[in-house]
Amino acid sequence: MTIHDTEDFILECFNYGVQGYCLKDASQDELLKAIRLVSSGKTFISPSIAGKVMEGYLEGKKYLKERSSWDTLTRREKEVLKLVAEGYTSKEVADMLCNSPKTIERHRANIMAKLSVHNVTQLTTIAIEKGLVNS
Repeated sequence: MTIHDTEDFILECFNYGVQGYCLKDASQDELLKAIRLVSSGKTFISPSIAGKVMEGYLEGKKYLKERSSWDTLTRREKEVLKLVAEGYTSKEVADMLCNSPKTIERHRANIMAKLSVHNVTQLTTIAIEKGLVNS
């Protein structure tokens, strides 16, 4: 039981293994329900804060999903992407970046896998959308 009703605090408690979260102003019926559920191995969260917690959780998942693929690219991969989108060949990019063409091909393959694209046109579109090159 607690007076804390912020989703950050609540989620942190669940991350530490709390199975039930009941506010101090809960009714006797709510408290008994919480005790029964937790003692039977289930989880409980006070209905008065469940919506707020769920909203925060879903918003966090949405944010992670939105940033997952692009933000996994390294600085070097973004640099290679920019040059490829500008029309340079792997050999030209390798010469500019003082790498071997094989290293650049590996970067290209990693970029394509991370961004789930299959050709240079799709890479170029992403580079334009992200502001790496002008259209």
